[in-house]
This record gives sequence, structure tokens and C-alpha cells, in this order.
Amino acid sequence: MLEAAERLNHRLWNLYMNESEGWLHVEGHYNKPENNYYFTTTVYRVVNVLTLIHLFEKEAIFIDSRIADNKDLQFLKFLKAFAWVFVDVKLLDGLEYDMSRSSDHIFRDKLRLICNSCCKEGDFLSLEDFESHLNEGHVYNPLLSFFDGLSISEKRFRWDKVVVFHLLLMAFINTFGYDMQKSSTKQMKEVSGKIQNKQILLNLDYLISSVGLERQREVKKIKSVVHSIVNEIS
Repeated sequence: MLEAAERLNHRLWNLYMNESEGWLHVEGHYNKPENNYYFTTTVYRVVNVLTLIHLFEKEAIFIDSRIADNKDLQFLKFLKAFAWVFVDVKLLDGLEYDMSRSSDHIFRDKLRLICNSCCKEGDFLSLEDFESHLNEGHVYNPLLSFFDGLSISEKRFRWDKVVVFHLLLMAFINTFGYDMQKSSTKQMKEVSGKIQNKQILLNLDYLISSVGLERQREVKKIKSVVHSIVNEIS
């Protein structure tokens, strides 16, 4: 899980640097992964993390909070938060958004189908297998369309959702990773500053509280930098 999180962390930093290149603009041509390497591997890294979460949650049927180690509980809460970023529309409260259409979120059952289809004998698909599924016109369209054309300048909210996901990913790696993998508070602030809609910054508190991470040390750093950015905008 940590390795998958680190790979995705690096890709998201790379996306910020190269967003203007338009490498995520594939206009629905999902069955040609050989021509859309950056797009395909970006989605692959995202679905890798989400599928590992799905696999873990299937195995961890029940953990008794009275006897579980605090780190174990934090781990579970982070996993829940990652999935919620994509499926929960509460992050978009106060914004003009049609919740009945999954343009900037993914329906929970659709995400579950995607994750199930990425499991092969209890493990995650190789990139080659993932690409072959794209050629077959598989069930990944909700996630593929979510990332198709993703841009900081578009008048949508999916970019901000990806940035929120990245912030939580950084906090997760800081909590469970090695020193060399960790992000600084300055980097957290830099990423927070890429969110385009102030309301989503404000709604982030809801997401954090919903999964019980409001007192988690690294998440508190995120809340601090987010609040400072909100104050700068105000």
C-alpha cells in the first residue's frame, strides 16, 4: 500500500508540473493505451491505491476499536477517507453541482465494480492486464472519464477532488512512510494552494471529521495550512 501511495504521490507532483501539456486529454479514446501512456498510467496508479484499499477492507471485516493499536485505526480511517474523496458529494456542498450525475464524483457501486475487476487471484492487475481490459471496453469508464481532460483551468470540481486526495495521501505517507518519503508542511501548503474553489477547502473539515481523523497529527497539519489559505483568500 505504501509503495502504491508513493508512486501516486510522485505522479501527482508530475501532473502539477506538466498539466499544461494536456497529457490527460484523450477524448474518450480509452482503448488505445499505447498512444495515451501518461493518461493510462495515471489512472492505473489511482486505481491501484483504490483497489488495495478495497482488498484490505474485504479482509479486515472487523477490528475491535477497544483493543486495536492506534496506528491500525488511523490506517483504516485513511483508507476510508481516500475512497470518500471520490464518492462523497459532501465535499461539493455549497457549490452548483448535480449530484444525480457522476461528472465530478464516482458512484460508490461503480467504484466497487472497478476495484473488483482489478483483482486477479487476490492481487492487483499488472499494467499489461489493465491495458488489455481497456482494449476490451471494460467497466473502468467512470474513472477514466473522471480523469479524461482533467485540468486546473476547467470550470468543474474534479481537479479540486484530486488535490484533496493528494493532501490526504501526503498525510498518510507522512504517518506510515520512511523519512525520505515524507512531505514538508511547505509542500502541503503548495498543494493546498492548487485547490480552485474556496468552498471545497471549507468542506474538507467535514470529510476529515467524518472519518475521525480530525486529531491525527499529520491531518492537523493539513487543516492548519488549509485554514491559512482560506484566510489569505478571504
